[in-house]
Amino acid sequence: MRTIVIDGVFFQENEWSGIAKYWRTILQELDITAAAKKDLRVFLLVRGKSQSLRNAGFEHIHVLPIAYFDPVCALSDFHELGQLCKALKAAVFVSSYYTLAYGVPNIGMAYDFIPEAMGWMDNHIWKIKEIYMHSLERSLSISYSTAHAASLYYPNLISGDDDIFYPPLSPEECFPYGGDAVRKLRVKYALNYPFAAVVGHREDYKNVDLLDQALRSRPSHAKALPLGVVATAGKPLTPAEIELYQKHFQFGVRRVRLDSDEMPIFFRASEFLFYPSLLEGFGYPVAEALAQRCPVITTGATSIGEILVHAQPDDYRIISGHDGHEALQAFIYMLHSRKRASAATAQRIQSRFGKIEPDRFLQRLFELASITALPRTPHLEACLSLDGVLA
Repeated sequence: MRTIVIDGVFFQENEWSGIAKYWRTILQELDITAAAKKDLRVFLLVRGKSQSLRNAGFEHIHVLPIAYFDPVCALSDFHELGQLCKALKAAVFVSSYYTLAYGVPNIGMAYDFIPEAMGWMDNHIWKIKEIYMHSLERSLSISYSTAHAASLYYPNLISGDDDIFYPPLSPEECFPYGGDAVRKLRVKYALNYPFAAVVGHREDYKNVDLLDQALRSRPSHAKALPLGVVATAGKPLTPAEIELYQKHFQFGVRRVRLDSDEMPIFFRASEFLFYPSLLEGFGYPVAEALAQRCPVITTGATSIGEILVHAQPDDYRIISGHDGHEALQAFIYMLHSRKRASAATAQRIQSRFGKIEPDRFLQRLFELASITALPRTPHLEACLSLDGVLA
């Protein structure tokens, strides 16, 4: 019997981000796979409320509720996880977010190295990440860009092409939604005008504030663009920002909160996606938009290029992400183009990113577990006490 233990710790913090979405898909596929493999046991550790895991209705994954993870108690948590894994006779332990199990093979997960690039590592949780990454020998990554960054920030990590597991698009994200679905969405959110989609926080590396810069670069007497802007995430718009958008866009700006199953329809309805991110572990929105034949303005930075390589050049517009005037010109180009991304691009995106390959995922975990060293205890205990991160 081969046993894998997965710590669903990420879900205690955020059940609806890209990482949670990634793991929900993996777990759903593993639940199906476990039914067919009589020599496989999968244990899922559920922390805190984590309602989406508790209510997932897994039939073949064994769900074990355990204590809430607190970074202050990291070392004792890592010891207890090791004892639990030994009791379960685990061949490998993998965490959804920076927890370790002493005394058993640990295979890491690398999503991105944005905190390292942005200089955020003094934050408590990122210190735990740093300890986690330094304590491992092997790691899976969600893109080649992420794997490359791992080798730069944590040279102790060994990773190869077989260790790349892209976040998968769901069947719903690949479904070719028709006019009825789009009309219902437009009616529900009163989107009875052409609009550009903006996804991402309006700060830091997501770089959405570049659009504000673009609008301020326009002449004050310039005619409003026949378009609206609809944002789905990020901090609320200020009155000054709303006034700026109303001045330069005929239909102003809106911020709406969409359900996850509405996002693909939102992209289908959009004229184009504006996504000027400078750092990405993968870049879900770019793949989601292109799968729905929504053209994209983006930087192509870090892992985004790994998505765009599957798209036809006319289906996206690359900008530097540092020049507001350049971003505005891309807006105007897309506005005049009024062209949907090609069916060929949508098909290639869906073919490349529309599957998780659970058999390959499991096979690689067990392969790596058989050759990897245990977490480096001396490094851990030099950085942690039973009361948390040492100063």
